[in-house]
Amino acid sequence: MELILQSGLLEWNKQLFVFITLLSTVYWLLTGLLIERGRTKIQSKHRLYFLIGLFLFYICWGSPLYGFAHLMFSVHMLQMSLLYFLVTPLLLSGIQIHQFYFPKRFQTIVKVRSVIMSPIVSLILFNGLFIVYHIPVVMDTIMMNKWLYYSFHILLAYASFCVWKSIVGSFSQKKLTDLNRRHYVMANTLVLLPVCLLLFFSTLPYRTFTEVTTQFNMLQICFGQNVDLSVLIGMNMMPTDVDQKLGGAIMLLVHKMSFIVGQYIQPKTSDLGEKLE
Repeated sequence: MELILQSGLLEWNKQLFVFITLLSTVYWLLTGLLIERGRTKIQSKHRLYFLIGLFLFYICWGSPLYGFAHLMFSVHMLQMSLLYFLVTPLLLSGIQIHQFYFPKRFQTIVKVRSVIMSPIVSLILFNGLFIVYHIPVVMDTIMMNKWLYYSFHILLAYASFCVWKSIVGSFSQKKLTDLNRRHYVMANTLVLLPVCLLLFFSTLPYRTFTEVTTQFNMLQICFGQNVDLSVLIGMNMMPTDVDQKLGGAIMLLVHKMSFIVGQYIQPKTSDLGEKLE
């Protein structure tokens, strides 16, 4: 632990903290103003869910969890699970905008967006990207390229919003029925279950977590001069097979829990904001 403290890995991202704080303040003031003017019926609990989502987002990207996610596969899976299984629905539950207006000349964009956001397409898109990301050679390639790394996470985030839109239903009142939602949740669970079992029962060759040279290059891209990498390289905090099994178990647990949370926080018909004029 002393070596980790010396490395600077436990530093918190102050710039991101300031940004999240400002964003939270603007969101709270703006939604409060809309409530006062009768432009939305969003409830305080949904505003709170949104702030919790922002807090978890900061924990994933601005806390020491971010650093450990590049050293341990299990922590990486915790970070990914929190981001795309909990942060997304929490943020969506606090955004009660029923539709985004596009001028007629952008109707093609509207049609493409409608297709991507359809339940089946979004399910295939998100889960497909999530599974492909965790193929060892793909993950090693993405984590070795800074721009590819952030671009893929942005794509994953968008796909995650598309999936949760059908469950939480913030962007539109056209949510799935209770029966279809249960089927949709089951389908999402079944799609990712084989990946969780594969991680749990086999040891995949993730070079970014097992090879010293690859890990050093990856950490240089992620941290630059902010962290003393010489202290961290080759540090075995947990046996590789145990680390991977734990990662698979974490993903399965958080994924299952997220749908329980999503069911609880989804805006009811009476909670949904009025359509903006």
